[in-house]
Order: sequence, then structure tokens, then C-alpha cells
Amino acid sequence: MEEKNNIDSGKAEEIKARFREIIVPEDNYAAVMDNTVLPFLQKRRTDRQLTVEPGKSLHIVRYTSDPDNAGSASEGTVFIVHGFTETTEKYRELAYYLLNFGYDVVIFDQRGHGFSYREVEDMQLTHIDKFSTYVSDLEAVIASELPQSKMPCDLYAHSMGGAVAGLYLEKNFDQPFKKAVLSSPMIAPERGGFPLWVSKAMAGTFIAFGQKKKRLFLSKAPEGRESFEEAASNSAARFEYYQDVKLSAPEYSNNGPSYAWTMESLKVTAKLLKKGEPEKIRIPVLLFVADGDTTVVKDDIIKMADRIPSGELERVSNCRHEIYYGPNGVLEEYIPRLIAFLAG
Repeated sequence: MEEKNNIDSGKAEEIKARFREIIVPEDNYAAVMDNTVLPFLQKRRTDRQLTVEPGKSLHIVRYTSDPDNAGSASEGTVFIVHGFTETTEKYRELAYYLLNFGYDVVIFDQRGHGFSYREVEDMQLTHIDKFSTYVSDLEAVIASELPQSKMPCDLYAHSMGGAVAGLYLEKNFDQPFKKAVLSSPMIAPERGGFPLWVSKAMAGTFIAFGQKKKRLFLSKAPEGRESFEEAASNSAARFEYYQDVKLSAPEYSNNGPSYAWTMESLKVTAKLLKKGEPEKIRIPVLLFVADGDTTVVKDDIIKMADRIPSGELERVSNCRHEIYYGPNGVLEEYIPRLIAFLAG
């Protein structure tokens, strides 16, 4: 792991000052999102479906920066890979910030999420047969969107998306990205105190009895709004706002995993940390780890950062798993650090 390669302090302070002017306040979060952020985004947004297999498509959203309203449009394009049970709509605020700093944004609903193809009828259930399918989908999105993207291109991924992005970077030595950011990446999911072999044995038993597309017995579908006390975000304003989004359409209602998804998530660590694999990643990668994270194994994020040749680790205090959806006190450091890394 290399030492931090920050841009000069003057530029960093300039980024922080500019960000403080546009950050969405928590005390009237919903009003600012609805009356300022969403109209801004809608003018720059295009949606389309990408067919990846016969009868199977991915929903892609592209935001295009406007030099008259969002500063320079020459910074490039950021591809975003969302996390478990999330959708493109949860990244509206992050897209707003990136656009204001001159970046175009491409984000898509991963398979089994949002308006992308699903292999189960229950829209609250998140299922995948093979984790490698997520990687193949990412490759298809990149191949489709890269030709019309402003260069250079960077990659941003959160949680499960961080595992997908990590596997993609290890597999594709000549990938097109200049830099990558893995925010609370799921190098390994937390297992509720169970040893790995026990977790695999339990999931494997249910799969063997034909239950691979059934909900994990430890997971219970919520009725109505989810509980903030159990949330992965510690910004009540952001959490409650996205609860309204999730309740606005059944396609946004993902919550629990299937047994097959659970088994695949348990296997991903060995793939990501296999001998020689992280060392294959050729571009600078910034990995964020939150001290209050109880969703993924923090030690494995540190291991991954140590093994990426141009890896940097950034620790974030006073925050849960969803750093990008944290309180303003966290975002005032996190977003400028992210922008500075991409621009540096």
C-alpha cells in the first residue's frame, strides 16, 4: 500500500469550501432534495435499458454535467456500482455533488435490483445464482457506456458493489478506469458471530434441499418503514428520505437475501483475497472503512488495501456502513477527500 498521493493543500481547501456551499442540509433535507437537487438532476438525466441476455436487461441512468450550471464539464465520467438492496435512486445526492464538480455520472440497477431483470417474483428478495454474473453485467455496462463517456473515467463502488468492482479490477488488467474508490467494500460480509464454515454449511444445507431462491431464515421482510436504529446510515434525514423512495415503487423494495445470494457472498472473500489477485490491480484505489461498520468485516478491507500496489486506506470515524449517506459532519470530509483523490 502506497502513501497517500493527495493534491496540494490549497486545492484541497478549495474543494472543501466549494462543497460546503452545495451540501444538502439535514435540517430540511427533503425540501432541498425535492426542490433543488431533483430538478437539477432531471435536466441532466437519461434512462435506458441495456439487454445483456435475451429477455434480460439492466436499467442504466446517465447524468451529463452542464458547464453553464455545474462548473467545468471536462473532469471525466464516474461509473457507480451500488450496494446490496440499493438502486440508482439512492445515489441522487452523490451524483449531484459529482456533477457540481464537473463529472458525468453513469449508474445502473444491478441485476435483481430496481428496474433491472429479476430471477425471483418477490421484489423484496435479493437473489443471484452466481456472483460472477454481477461482474459480467458490469462489464456489459462499461462496454455499452464507455464510447459516449467523457474521459478519463473513474470507478466508484459501495459495499456489495465494492466486491463486484474489486473482482472486475482483478480480472480486467487493461480496464479503462484511471482510478477507483471502494467505499465500505464487501470484501467479506459480517456473519453475525458465526464462523465462516458454519455460515456456509447452513446456507448449503438449505440450497441442497431446493431452497436457493428462498429468503434466508435470519432475514425478515419489513412491514412498512424500516427502523433507523438498525440502519446502515446514521443520518436520520437521509435514511427517512430514502424510505419514502423505497415505498414509492415495489421495484425499490429490496431488503433480504436468498440462500444462493448468501452463499455467493460468503465465497467472495476467498476470490478477492486469493494469492496474487489484489496485486494485479494496476490503478490507484482508495478504500474507505467506517469505524462504526457492522455490515462488512473491516479487517478484510484493510487487508485488501495493503495488497493493492497503489492502494490507499481512509478511516472514517463517527459513521456506520453507508459513509456516502452519513451525517453532514462526515460528508464534509468524505466528499472532498473523494473529489481530491479523483482530481489528484
